Parts: sequence; C-alpha cells; structure tokens
Amino acid sequence: MSLTIEKITLACTNISKMPEFYSKVFKADLKEHNFGDFKMYSAKLGNLRFLFCPNEIAGVDANQSRHQFDYIVENVNEVIEAGLASGGSIHSELQENDSELFVTLLDPDGNTINFIEKK
Repeated sequence: MSLTIEKITLACTNISKMPEFYSKVFKADLKEHNFGDFKMYSAKLGNLRFLFCPNEIAGVDANQSRHQFDYIVENVNEVIEAGLASGGSIHSELQENDSELFVTLLDPDGNTINFIEKK
C-alpha cells in the first residue's frame, strides 16, 4: 500500500494571527476562504497543502501543541527573525552541532515547529 499526504488541516485557536506568521515565516501565499461565519486559510507549504481551520469548527480539545513538524531551511536566523516579528516566540534557543543549526519556535497558537539549517 502506498500512502501520500495530500493535505494537513490545523485547528487554530488564534485563527486571525496565523496568516501573518505562516506568510512571513514560510513565505506562504495564504488564501482566505469563508465558511459560513468563519474564515479559513489555505496555502501550500513545500509540497503539502495546509488548511488553517478555526477550532470552533474542528472542535479539537488540546491545551498544547497539536502538531510538530521539522522543516529544513536555508537560513535559520532569517526564520527566527520572521517568526518573532509575526507573533511567534522561541520555545528552545538556537542550538548547533557539527552538521546543523536548529531552533524550535512557537506559532501564535503555541504549536512547536522545528527549523533546521544544514551546514
């Protein structure tokens, strides 16, 4: 059996703050969609389609990170600057080993995201 992830939906508590963060950090072109009285946003991040859905629709009951992804980036310091400038925060400080630099950021909803720059 062959599986391919086609789309990931993120249930967002702070849906109004998510577009700025993901647009700046991932340089994603988020599109706004209306679903009744709710706004949703979609974008392609790398080869995956993402949908940001208000938690009022999704009904996810979680108090902490609902996902965690690792992303390989060209410049981790640029990502840190963009994340902090758009409502994100640092979860674990920039670290370095022989082969990479890496940091964990929090998006506006508190989801942890690992960013890795290969040397």
